Amino acid sequence: MSAGQLILYVAADVLLLFGALYLWGSFNPQGQVLWTVAGLISIGLGLGLIWLGARHRRS
Repeated sequence: MSAGQLILYVAADVLLLFGALYLWGSFNPQGQVLWTVAGLISIGLGLGLIWLGARHRRS
């Protein structure tokens, strides 16, 4: 695993964690609709980084 892949996976983990927390918090009675949007965007970006890291080939 190259350093680039490691950085992508760590960034994806952080985005997935915070995206899940935002999504979970949006269902709270004090939660806001914007939290749902931010959570879904963060989860999408995290999954995209995992996909990008899996496609990255060491040359």
